[in-house]
Amino acid sequence: MISHGVMALLALVWVLALFAVALIGDRLAGTPRWLRWHPWVYLLALGVFCTTWTFFGSVGQMASTGWWFPPTYLGAIFLFVFGWRVLHKLIRLAKEQNLSSLADLLAARYGRSHAVAALVTLIALIGIIPYIALQLKAVAFSYDLLTRTGASVPVSWWQDTALYVTVVMALFTVFFGARHTASSEQQPGLMLAIAFESILKLLALAAVGILAWQHADMRDWFVRSVPLRADNSMLAYTVQAMLGGFAMLCLPRQFHVTVVEHSTSRDLPLARRWYPLYLILLGMFLLPLTLAGEAMLRGTVAPDTYVLNLPMALNQPSFAVLAFIGGLAAATSMVIVASVALSTMVSHTIVSVQPSHLSTTRARQHHRIFPMR
Repeated sequence: MISHGVMALLALVWVLALFAVALIGDRLAGTPRWLRWHPWVYLLALGVFCTTWTFFGSVGQMASTGWWFPPTYLGAIFLFVFGWRVLHKLIRLAKEQNLSSLADLLAARYGRSHAVAALVTLIALIGIIPYIALQLKAVAFSYDLLTRTGASVPVSWWQDTALYVTVVMALFTVFFGARHTASSEQQPGLMLAIAFESILKLLALAAVGILAWQHADMRDWFVRSVPLRADNSMLAYTVQAMLGGFAMLCLPRQFHVTVVEHSTSRDLPLARRWYPLYLILLGMFLLPLTLAGEAMLRGTVAPDTYVLNLPMALNQPSFAVLAFIGGLAAATSMVIVASVALSTMVSHTIVSVQPSHLSTTRARQHHRIFPMR
C-alpha cells in the first residue's frame, strides 16, 4: 500500500510540471524555434488517441480474447501508412474553408448548415461526456487501488479523488485551451503539454512492460491464445481495427489535434513516418503485461488492473506509481483536448448561430505556412 501523502505529492508535482510545460509552449509560440520543433510536437500530440484504455482496458481485452495487438491501434497505423492522403485532403479542406471543428467540417458539406452543425455537436456531447467521466473514474479507481481505499468505504464529497482531478483538468483547460478568443487559433502551450504527456505515457508503459517481461511466458500464451482466437473470429478484430482508423478521423479531439493544430507542411509527413512506430511500441509493451498478469494474477484480480497490481505483486511499488502517473497523463490529455474541442463546437453551433471565421490576414498566414497544392 502506498500512502495518500506520497500519491498526492506525486500528483501535485505532475500537475505543476504540466503547467510549466504549457507555459513554455506559449512563450515559444511564433518563434523560429517553435516552427522548427512543431512537427515533432504535432507527432507526439497525436498520442492523445491513447487514453486510459491503453493502460487498463487494452490489457483486459488482450487477456480475454488472446489477441496479440490492440485492433484499434492497428487501424490507426493503417490509416497513417496507407490512408495519409485522406488526412492530407482533410487538412487542406479545413485550411481552405477555415474549419475549426468536426461540426464545421460536416456542416460545410451541406452549405454550412447550422442545423447539421448543431446535430453533430449534440451527438458529440452525448457520446463524449460519458467517455470523459470514464477517464475520471479510471484515475480515481487507480488512486484508490494503490492506496488500498476500498470502494465500499463511504467518503465525503471533499474526499472524492475524481473531484480534485476534475478541478485541475478544468483549470488547465481554461488557462491553456478555452481562454483563446479565436476558436481556430492554435494553442502551442496545450500542444506541447499533450506531447509531453505522450512521452510520459510511453516511458511509463515501457518501464512496467520491461518489468513484466521477466515473468512472461510466450509459449503458454501461444497455446492458450490459439483457441481463443478461433472463438473470437477475425471479423471482430477487423471491425474494431476499422473503428480505430475511423476514430482518428471522427473523434473531435483527434480532429482538433490532427487538423486544427496542423501548422507546417512538414507535420503530416513526419507523423506518417513515426506515429505508427509510437503505436507499435505501446502495443508491444502491452503484451508482456498481459502475459505476466495471466501467469501471476489470473483469477485473483480483474485483468483491467494488471498494470497496477502486477508491480505491487512483484514488490515494486515505484513501478506501480509510474503506471498510475502514466494513466493520469493518458486521462488528462484526453479530457483536456476533448473539452477544448467540445467547447469550440458548442460555442459555434449552440451558443452562437453565426460561425466564426478567421480574418483575411490570418487565413493568408495559414496558406503561407501550409501551402495548398
